[in-house]
Amino acid sequence: MRVEQRLGTRHDVSLDVVVDYRHTGNLTAQAHNISVDGIFLRPKTARIPVYAQVNILFELNGQQFQRRGFVVRSSTEGIGVLFDKRTPEVSRLLRASALS
Repeated sequence: MRVEQRLGTRHDVSLDVVVDYRHTGNLTAQAHNISVDGIFLRPKTARIPVYAQVNILFELNGQQFQRRGFVVRSSTEGIGVLFDKRTPEVSRLLRASALS
């Protein structure tokens, strides 16, 4: 049985994101869920290894965000990125979208 290690609630999304990874440059990806702690996405071209540092650029409810994080899961299904810190803006937007 797998234990959930996330602190924040996951929110299902369908977002186009840009992943800036130093070995490949900018990659496009599709985000499938997001929390205040991280994001799960499917890069459209390349796989990114676990422990790689990445910058994620995305738009949520009309606001643009750039978040730095580390890949904590990499599989054929996609990659899980743990953000290096929480931001109040993303937390507020996720709470608001969960209530609407």
